[in-house]
Amino acid sequence: MQDKVVKTTNRRYVFVAAIVLCITVGALFYLYPSVKSGAKTVKAKDAKVYELNLAHNMPPGSAIGIAAQKFADTVRDKTNGGVNINISPPQQLHDDYAMISMVLDGQLDILISPTTKVSVILPAMQYADIPFLFARLEDAYAMLDGRPGTLLMEDLSKKGLIGAAFWGNGFKQFITTRPVHSPKDFVGMKVRVKNNNITTDMFTAFGAKPVPIDVDKVYEALKNRVIDAQESSVADVYALKLYEVASNLTISNHAYRGYVFCFSKKVLEILPDDIVQILITTAKELTPFERDLVARQEEEYITLMKDKGVNIIYLNEQQSNEFKKATSHIVNDYRTIAGEDVIAMTQEYLRQKYNSR
Repeated sequence: MQDKVVKTTNRRYVFVAAIVLCITVGALFYLYPSVKSGAKTVKAKDAKVYELNLAHNMPPGSAIGIAAQKFADTVRDKTNGGVNINISPPQQLHDDYAMISMVLDGQLDILISPTTKVSVILPAMQYADIPFLFARLEDAYAMLDGRPGTLLMEDLSKKGLIGAAFWGNGFKQFITTRPVHSPKDFVGMKVRVKNNNITTDMFTAFGAKPVPIDVDKVYEALKNRVIDAQESSVADVYALKLYEVASNLTISNHAYRGYVFCFSKKVLEILPDDIVQILITTAKELTPFERDLVARQEEEYITLMKDKGVNIIYLNEQQSNEFKKATSHIVNDYRTIAGEDVIAMTQEYLRQKYNSR
C-alpha cells in the first residue's frame, strides 16, 4: 500500500514538473527575439516590434541618405513604434553586389540599389542606362512610375525582390581629365566601366577604350591617369570627390542614374500584411521628396565644384545631337533585353510628347 502511495506521488511530481517545464519554455519563446530570414521580431511588454535593416551605397548627407532616414522615421511613426528600421552605413555590408545577394537570401530586409547593379540579376534594369533615351528628367519619371516601370518591377519580383519605387540620383554626366564637347573628344580616352554592357557600348561608339575598374579605385585611377574619364551623376562625382582629380564636368544628361527601392521577398512573406502595405506605400510616397532633394543638391554641388575650379561644360543643342547620333543604335541593340513592350511604350510616349517621328 505504501509503495502505491509513493508511486502515485512520484507520478504527480513528474506531471507537475512537466507543466512547469512547458510554461518556462513558452515564456522563453515569448520574451526573447525570434529571427526569420533576416527580419527580427521582438516583444516589448505587450507590443511586437519588428526590427528591419536597410542598406544603400550613398553617404548619410546625400539625397538618398536623407530620404532613407525619413523613410525609417515615417514608418516608425505610422506603426506607432511597431517597426524600427536600422540603416547600415555605406559599404558596411560590402559592395552593391554583396548587398543584392544578401537581400535575395533574406539576410538583408530593405535595399536601395542602382538599377545598373540590379541588372546583374535582371538585365532589363539596364533600361535607364540607354543613352539619350530620356530628353528630360520628367520623361524618366513618367516612364519609371508608369507602365514600363511596372513591367520591370513585375519581372524583378520573379527574381526574389519586391520593388516599391524608383528613386534616383539624377542624370549621368561625364567627368574627364580633359574637356569634352563632342564624341570625337573621347577618341583614345581610357574610360572606366563596370559590369554594364550599355555603358561599354556607348564609350566604344565614341572611340574610347573601356577599362573595368571597381568604384572604390576610380579616384586613384583618375589621379594616376590609369583612366581619363567616367560617367557619374553629379551627386556621385561630389561624394567620391572625383572633381579633385578630374577637372572637367560635361553636363551631358545622357542617361538616368536610377535606384530601385526594394524589399526581400522572403522577408515580406513573414511580415503582417498591414506592415507590408505601410512599407511599400511609404517608399512610394517619399519618391517625389527624394527626387526634389536630388535636384536641389545637384545645383549646390555644381556651384561648389565650380568654385573649386572645375570646368563645367554645358552642351548646346548641336553638340548634344552629335552624342545622340553616335549612340542612336544602342536602343535597338537592347530592345529585347530591356523588353520590347518597355521600349515601344517609351518611344510612343516620346513621339507624342515631342511630335517626333
